[in-house]
Amino acid sequence: MTKEFESGTGMLFARHPDPIVLVNEKGSLMEVNEAFVNHYLENSKDFRRMKIQEVFQWDKWDSVFTRGDKPSVYEWIKQGPDKDKLFLKLTVIPSGEISTDHTYFIVISDVTDQKQIEQEFQHISATLQMIETNSSDFITVLDINGIVKYASASYSKIFGRSHTEILDHHAFEFVHPDDIPFLQDRLKESFAGYIYWLPIEFRYLHQDGHWVYTDARATPIETKDGISQITLFARDISHRKKLDNLIHHMAYHDSLTGLPNRLFLREQLGQMLERKEKTNSVSVLFIDLDGFKNVNDTLGHSSGDLLLKEMGNRLNQLLPPNGFLARMGGDEFIILLDQSKNPQETQIMAERVLKLFESSFFIEETEIYLTASIGISMYPQNGDSVEELIRTSDIALYKAKNAGKNRYMLFD
Repeated sequence: MTKEFESGTGMLFARHPDPIVLVNEKGSLMEVNEAFVNHYLENSKDFRRMKIQEVFQWDKWDSVFTRGDKPSVYEWIKQGPDKDKLFLKLTVIPSGEISTDHTYFIVISDVTDQKQIEQEFQHISATLQMIETNSSDFITVLDINGIVKYASASYSKIFGRSHTEILDHHAFEFVHPDDIPFLQDRLKESFAGYIYWLPIEFRYLHQDGHWVYTDARATPIETKDGISQITLFARDISHRKKLDNLIHHMAYHDSLTGLPNRLFLREQLGQMLERKEKTNSVSVLFIDLDGFKNVNDTLGHSSGDLLLKEMGNRLNQLLPPNGFLARMGGDEFIILLDQSKNPQETQIMAERVLKLFESSFFIEETEIYLTASIGISMYPQNGDSVEELIRTSDIALYKAKNAGKNRYMLFD
């Protein structure tokens, strides 16, 4: 090493882990460090007779030595000893302090591993982007305050807005107001470390104004400092919700009249009884059409079905705010009255039902006259359970029929 080079710079040069060479403007090797010798020279005795162009067969050396006094960085892909690609980074630093000639430090860094990592990362990023863009799920990351720090591109497909619009906004900004308290509690639990494997359902506002039924799963992101973020995986379940509602409606409603069916009636009456104290009243009006069998026998079952639908419509129009109407089956209907102040309302309601039959029914251009019989039972005096109240109202109904029909009877 020359005396001019024996300095702090020279020590750093010699001990640097990357190969470094000092060359003049013609490319002649002036100084090399140990790493350079180990990688590119068989020995260091005769290196001053060599040029960098001999060590590295590269067609850009001329441009390197004409850049003047500005540092520059080059990337070079060369074939390694095993015919693998080597990615080299050449950092060229002009230095006028070593001699009067133009000289350059050339630092040669093998960045093959780094390039491979970058390529793998780019491949993974491209794959993730493809998955996010084409996925039916929306992925988002929230900080501890509920602010959106990341949102996948699939947000626009589900909710109609660009995913960039919600970045740095609160996650609940477009959530249905009724669902926010529930979600706030779930968010607190998630930041406490609870993982929701079962979906959390809520409604989210679409750009066009309709509510999208959504479910989400929350996963806390743990670091050495604790949980500061959570990841949400959300999806649109509106179609499933519609199917669920349709199945529920079919299970709880009569297919002919659209009225609540026997199952719905029993649940509704049970809920009424759970809410009542002994001092209040629930009434059951069991209605059966008089002479309905003759309609089926003379006009056919299709006319009978139309008559039942019209009967359901008429009864529905009579129903007060505290009433509930259901079809038990056949030509039987039940009205529930949730009475807390006026028990006499039951008899008034029964009289209004009988008055309905004063007007005839027109079914397929045929005028039909019918009457009805009604049996009434009341909670708590005629029963304190669903089955008991229906049974006692049925007994009262048959008493009304035996008494001549076209009347109502209370269970005695």
